[in-house]
Amino acid sequence: GTSSNDIFNVPSSTLKTQFEEARKVAKQIDIDGFLFDYEPHSDDESLAKKYAAFLKQFQFVLNDADIGLGADIGGWGILQYTKDYVPANLTVYTSMEPTYNGSNAKDGKSQDYVCEEVKHLEKKRLRTGIGSMLTKTPPDNTWDFDWTQKTFTNFLDFLKKNVSVPHVDIWRADLDNDGYDTEPWFYSALKDF
Repeated sequence: GTSSNDIFNVPSSTLKTQFEEARKVAKQIDIDGFLFDYEPHSDDESLAKKYAAFLKQFQFVLNDADIGLGADIGGWGILQYTKDYVPANLTVYTSMEPTYNGSNAKDGKSQDYVCEEVKHLEKKRLRTGIGSMLTKTPPDNTWDFDWTQKTFTNFLDFLKKNVSVPHVDIWRADLDNDGYDTEPWFYSALKDF
């Protein structure tokens, strides 16, 4: 039995060879970047540091090829150690929870989290992840991100005016239930951002 954490025990030279192969294939098929969504069930900071070293090595191999590398960060587990990911010098850092949900913006958790991010990361590399809102809730109610038009607009205003974060990434609420329409006010607010 292996786990995804075993990748951090692979010799550096082996990883470098694999990263170079990924770079070669990306160039061949015209991919402009990779994004890691690694969410282990651990809040061990030493694992965060190993993950950051892994990302840094991959980013280094990609630098001369003009291929970006990004990773999801968040407010839980090893993803909460934002400062540990700074040395990786990634192209993009995109947040997940707590910024996905409107309820977190309503009570200030999302804003507090973004303020903490900008203490450590360059704003040009930062993306605030936000879950979209649908005109109707999918049957299993899995992806109701609890935004209202007012809460969403206020949060975008906060990002733009208070902390000057220039980019957002949208997680499609209907990813697992294709065919649900996004609220028109959601698009309008993004257009104004």
